[in-house]
Amino acid sequence: VVPLISIDRHIEQRRSEYYSILHKVSNGKFCQDPRKYNLELLACFFLRVLSESISDVDHYRNKYKNLIKL
Repeated sequence: VVPLISIDRHIEQRRSEYYSILHKVSNGKFCQDPRKYNLELLACFFLRVLSESISDVDHYRNKYKNLIKL
């Protein structure tokens, strides 16, 4: 029913939080060395977004089942 999980809608809904986290990850500065970024914050954000996106699968399954019943 849902071959792909779309996370872009959830990121768009949390755009201000996303940009805030990006700023925190880098302390507002570019670094050549990626190890200087606090990527844990970004990973936690994406895990939350992915979790929300996965919950959409149930919604779309139910929607599909109701459509089939028609």
